[in-house]
Amino acid sequence: MTAWSQFWCRRSSGRFVTLSLVAVLVCNAIMAYFVAALEAVAPGVGIPDVLLFVGSDELFARLDQLGPAGRAAYQPIAIADMVYPLAYGSFVLLALGWGLADCIEQRRVLQLLLLLPLVGVLADYAENVSTYAVLSVWPERSAAGATTWVYAHNLKWLCLMPSLFAALVASIRGLIRARAARSSAS
Repeated sequence: MTAWSQFWCRRSSGRFVTLSLVAVLVCNAIMAYFVAALEAVAPGVGIPDVLLFVGSDELFARLDQLGPAGRAAYQPIAIADMVYPLAYGSFVLLALGWGLADCIEQRRVLQLLLLLPLVGVLADYAENVSTYAVLSVWPERSAAGATTWVYAHNLKWLCLMPSLFAALVASIRGLIRARAARSSAS
């Protein structure tokens, strides 16, 4: 087993998965607050982070649509989004470790599956930094920042979509195993 998968399998439990899910929900509430503030000054525009598989033209168009007040309201979202990947990344990794702990040692593909959320989280951080870089020189259009944003953004979604699905399946598997263990213990 890889050291990475061992690390997460040893630290995972139903309790830690639940705590990390609570952290994700708290981050969602904080982000919702900031997005509501953004909606107040730029209604209906939304944030570029949630667009799926887009290019730099779409990023620049979205930032243009936000206007000066919207871009100013987007700054706290960009800052809060530096914590969010840590929360959801921990949840996904703990859920995978907990749900797959009994079979991950024999299956190399499952060990590699635990690398997918790591790549997604690192891509999310690169996306966040490049968003800040693009905003910091606005209205100049930073081609390097936008290109970095596009690759990081798309890689984030390519990694996180299957990771979130796998975490859901692993969590269900972990719940079934925990319930069976409680039933056999009584």
